[in-house]
Amino acid sequence: MSKRTWSGLAAVIMMAVASPPTATAVDANVGLQRDVGAVHAAGVTGVAAAITVGGRAVQARAGVGDVRSGRPVPFEGRFRAGSVTKTFVSVVLLQLVGEGRLTLEDTVDQWLPGVVSANGNDGRKITIRRLLQHTSGLSDYLGPGVAPSTVAEFDERRFDTHRPRDLVAKAITRPPKFPPGRGWAYSNTNYVLAGMVIHSITGRTWATEVRDRLVRRLSLTGTSVPGTSPLLLGPHSRGYEHHPDGSHFDVTIVNPSLFDAAGALITTANDLNRFAAALAGGRLLRQAQQAELVRLDPHSGGYALGIGILTASCGIEYLSHNGVVYGYYTLFGVTTDGERSVTVSATTLGLLPSLWNPEPALRAVSRLVDNAICARR
Repeated sequence: MSKRTWSGLAAVIMMAVASPPTATAVDANVGLQRDVGAVHAAGVTGVAAAITVGGRAVQARAGVGDVRSGRPVPFEGRFRAGSVTKTFVSVVLLQLVGEGRLTLEDTVDQWLPGVVSANGNDGRKITIRRLLQHTSGLSDYLGPGVAPSTVAEFDERRFDTHRPRDLVAKAITRPPKFPPGRGWAYSNTNYVLAGMVIHSITGRTWATEVRDRLVRRLSLTGTSVPGTSPLLLGPHSRGYEHHPDGSHFDVTIVNPSLFDAAGALITTANDLNRFAAALAGGRLLRQAQQAELVRLDPHSGGYALGIGILTASCGIEYLSHNGVVYGYYTLFGVTTDGERSVTVSATTLGLLPSLWNPEPALRAVSRLVDNAICARR
């Protein structure tokens, strides 16, 4: 959701894996605790992971969920999932396509007349497909004046409410990065617009559609979209950023409307694995839309429609997305048949710049996912 773009994630994964031997057993939980411990040792406050194989789940955790009390990271803890939200939003739009309510070649302006029309940005030339695959050319609204970039700014503005239309308006004060379809650039603006399109089509918010079409259908009991509520309810680890001196700053409580359809979802590792398995296994989309989900554009660098397509070091292809918001980092992966899925959630890997180098922890997270996909001990 973030400064760590999809292409950056792919690069981290390639650095993280060195093709260790594949285990003869297929039980992916062997070594999970070791890999979770490695993520914690790389500097995160707390980390939890879950692997689901054929519907059977195993979990591991390391570190603390609260630095003041020292309580452990909770199993089945909820976390802010950041840009993983994009996959849910994309699935809803593809379901609507399957129902004949729009096409991927419809333009933004057809559904949101005049909303994208300034400084060379033209919604008449941007299709729904371009939004979902980040080939629209639109600038990201997250930046100076919108997203807090220091601890002091965050503390002052953590309860601010943002309207989707205002976020888009901020983005189009800048010219497009390239003509639609002529390049690739990860932009949260694309998915704020996607959420607005869902509302225009259905008359209901994207959050309501995600809830009714996905959360309830799959019984994702730990998954929600909090709207403007700053609270993270239920069992959870607290999210932290680093002060410049290395101490922790609690960022758990924040109004998530800043991220809207680009990153406001709250979920759990097991819920996310269940969703990923259903998606990859073809249980959420019709056949034609399932094919569109994973169809790549020459410019997209492995990013399809709200999902990334990667190849693990053992040669297995899998679907993946990461998410970064204040205090929380999430990464999931699922084999293309939906049989094996893995989710990692770590705290203190967020958006605010710090003197701490997060790259070793990011590599450790990516290594954990690679080992899980490859069923390594």
